[in-house]
Amino acid sequence: MKRVIGVLVALALLLTGCSARERQVDENMKGRVLEHKAATYIMEELEREALITSYKPSPGKDFDYEAQAEDGGTVYLRHYPSENPNPSLPGMSNSDSYVAGNMVLVVRNSDDPEAYEKAFFALCEGYEDHVREENEEKRAAEASEKKTEREKNESELSEAVAWDTFRAYAAGQCPNSIKLHSAAGVLENRTDGENRQVMGCEATVTNTYGASYEAVVRCTVEGTDNSPEVTDFVIEPE
Repeated sequence: MKRVIGVLVALALLLTGCSARERQVDENMKGRVLEHKAATYIMEELEREALITSYKPSPGKDFDYEAQAEDGGTVYLRHYPSENPNPSLPGMSNSDSYVAGNMVLVVRNSDDPEAYEKAFFALCEGYEDHVREENEEKRAAEASEKKTEREKNESELSEAVAWDTFRAYAAGQCPNSIKLHSAAGVLENRTDGENRQVMGCEATVTNTYGASYEAVVRCTVEGTDNSPEVTDFVIEPE
């Protein structure tokens, strides 16, 4: 009876033009689990290597992505959660499937499935190195940006720092109270030469006797953001 069933199965495969192929497993990826972003990365790289012409998500289906193979076949990719490192997939006729850790690639009706196997396994094995390199490049870019900002602070005087220096100095010169109207009452705000900011605004000053009066306060700040210095400060009562 078993022999009869085997003959019938073989005959059915022959008549339908289908072939049952053994699933290939990447031994180097056994026990390894890749994050879900790896699926997108793999499809992007397969497209970049011209093995697929396009890819799209497959929500609600057995795969995360499907794509058109360069030779006219179809490529499917599935990412499995960490708790299922040995996935099973529904059978497909005339297809080749490849398992790398928790990632599965199925190639259907391709004339050169080995090309997909080689690229898929290499991308899975190299994904963690890719992430490390990407993180290193990001950290290097952030460090370079901070260095540029630090060098800028060491060589330039920004308007914001100049005004902060103005306010702090004015408060020190008028310990009772001084309110600079630096929003609506600005009378002067200009750069005078390199790293020199000249400012002036209306203010309300309270003297040691508690009496308040209106005035115009003028201040010149020179230097850099790291070392600003007030070189001129005048209070002109109105």
